Amino acid sequence: IDCYNECLKASAQRQDLKKQGELLTAIGLNYVKLNRYKEAIVVQERAIEIYKELGNSHEEGLGLADLADPNAFVGNLKAAISFGRQAVELLKEKYRDESLRIQESIADWEKR
Repeated sequence: IDCYNECLKASAQRQDLKKQGELLTAIGLNYVKLNRYKEAIVVQERAIEIYKELGNSHEEGLGLADLADPNAFVGNLKAAISFGRQAVELLKEKYRDESLRIQESIADWEKR
């Protein structure tokens, strides 16, 4: 995470939004691995903002899926389901397999 943060600073100085989004996503995923879900949520929200700004709906969809998971882990199932549904909408046409995986997660969350 420290290395990613250093790279994030450099990409911010270069105003490289694409790289910033990628790095924030990587940081968020690493926070999830460390069970630091609240930090993952904050970082992933920023990554999604960048993907929206860039008009990258694929990365935005994947980011929303990445945001759904830590919300589910902290018990915020309503948010997890909402983010998951948004991800499915963005991914369903071109990224069917990923969309189906997210739909399965949503179904699990709805059962809780």
